[in-house]
Amino acid sequence: MIVTAVPWSALAAEFLAAAVISASVEDYRRQVEGGAVLFQVTNDAGEVLGFYILRVDHCAEKTIGVLVAAAGRPGHRFADELMPIIEGQFVDCDELHQYASRPGMVKKLVGQGWEATHLVMRKVLNHG
Repeated sequence: MIVTAVPWSALAAEFLAAAVISASVEDYRRQVEGGAVLFQVTNDAGEVLGFYILRVDHCAEKTIGVLVAAAGRPGHRFADELMPIIEGQFVDCDELHQYASRPGMVKKLVGQGWEATHLVMRKVLNHG
């Protein structure tokens, strides 16, 4: 796999639409334009396999690497192959965070040393 930092694109938006949990594709674009880094993953033949977005949050007590979103081609074992690469990109971070809403992904991450630390509850407010 070849991983390259790239600018925001329509193709990235198309892929990352599958990763929307609590944000939107527009929110992802804004994060990239605000300093988060968008990465494109290709195979040796140049075929695009997916995209992911990373950002670093500097907190008072620690530095947190955040996997904002990731999405790959259906049928490709994106998480299995890519997670070690992503973890290696956060060299100056104390810990890593990411949202995971699919039970299968949570199981994969636990198998790779991740732990569930909290749940995110959501309530949509209607102020209209």
